Amino acid sequence: MGCGTSSEVLEINRREDDPNNQSQIKKFEYGKYVGNLKNDKMDGKGAMYFDNGDRYEGQFKDDERNGFGIYYYKNGNRYEGESKNGQFEGNGKFFWNNGDKFEGQYKKDKINGKGTYYYLNGDKYVGDWKNDLREGKGIFYWENGNKYEGEYKNDEREGKGILYYKNGNRYEGQFKDGMAQGKGKFFFHNGERYEGEFKNDKLNGKGIFYFKDGKKEKHVYEDDKLISRQEI
Repeated sequence: MGCGTSSEVLEINRREDDPNNQSQIKKFEYGKYVGNLKNDKMDGKGAMYFDNGDRYEGQFKDDERNGFGIYYYKNGNRYEGESKNGQFEGNGKFFWNNGDKFEGQYKKDKINGKGTYYYLNGDKYVGDWKNDLREGKGIFYWENGNKYEGEYKNDEREGKGILYYKNGNRYEGQFKDGMAQGKGKFFFHNGERYEGEFKNDKLNGKGIFYFKDGKKEKHVYEDDKLISRQEI
């Protein structure tokens, strides 16, 4: 996510206007550094100004971003948090120019571990991440009141999960490519339920429908449309 700091050093200027001779300028082929140096290496507080318009202000050690800092992107994005060996690593926050925000763990410049993603429209995801993608277990809250709790893979709902609808309906079962797919149960808010096969977020295939009066029927569906029924 951030530009690295290691590169060929073109020039080091020791500022005579600095009484303590601590704030110094170190030029690179892709920008410049202004801050503390130790043995001609960036060490302590400083700022990196990149030729592409990006800017980093924070802690340095051994000529790399190490410690807490803020990375400002030319496009308006911003990272606030920990870095290690020139990459985002540890706890951090990322602010996108579209209003979205992430708070959580980073490793090797990518979101890895636990974290929360806040969408501008009010949606929110809380859970596991791997290489900037939702992966593992998580909870997604929609602004409209719906909620999903379950497994993710490659940034999509995949595996076992529960989808709660604001109106009281609920789906429990398998997901694939972000949709109800495979075996599952759908609970209607009126007390009835369907247990059977799903495909593309719809009732597709065979299943059993349980009425609230205790009656049961074998049903066959195609894209939520009832094709055949048989009382049990």
